[in-house]
Amino acid sequence: EHMIDTNALRRAGAWLRVHGVDELVHHIKENFDETQKKCLHANLVSLAMADGEYRPKEAEIIEKVRDRIGITQDLHDRIFDLLGARNNLDVFGGEDGEYVAPEALNLSCACLLAMCQHDGQPHEREERLVRKIIRSNETINSTRTYLEQLGLKGLLGFLPGPLSTAQKRCTLLNLLEVAIADGVFNSSKQDLLDRFRRRLQIEEADFKADFDLYITFQNLSIFAPKKEAKAAG
Repeated sequence: EHMIDTNALRRAGAWLRVHGVDELVHHIKENFDETQKKCLHANLVSLAMADGEYRPKEAEIIEKVRDRIGITQDLHDRIFDLLGARNNLDVFGGEDGEYVAPEALNLSCACLLAMCQHDGQPHEREERLVRKIIRSNETINSTRTYLEQLGLKGLLGFLPGPLSTAQKRCTLLNLLEVAIADGVFNSSKQDLLDRFRRRLQIEEADFKADFDLYITFQNLSIFAPKKEAKAAG
């Protein structure tokens, strides 16, 4: 969903079919800097987790790339832990759209909707992301009404409510995902995110470690072609 240049995607697919993964990995190792390698690796893990499963074949490919481009096992484990915590809606007890902890899920959903509405202009990508995370229109619609009645101040006052430790971290990481979904992360969003962090009783140092790693692989601008420097005179 980040790669909006469909022509580039087609060219990349054609190149990969001709040259294969081994040559691709060689080019990555030789031409990517360390930040680009970290970003790529994290996005590979994120892509593999996108459908809710991390299959052995996906893990095999990612491990092959990780080893050959020089990503340490420690960094991989940190990325895997962070993305697993963000994606793991099972902490709310959900199976096939049914949740055994509906109050906790509703509260988490309310937090996400509050972040969407914070700047007064809900962005389509933010709304789409919330639907992707929660996966239940009924939950989103009922929670929207609940948030309208409670307001942001009332919601913050109710936190952490019934949320468990794992649910708190999942909620905060998805709040970060929603906050940057429209491509704008300003001081106002940062302040609200920090208010949520404090109310969710998550230590600042713990969240900073997650935040710094998260921003590293969200910054796809590092792959943009560098402009040629203009000749002097």
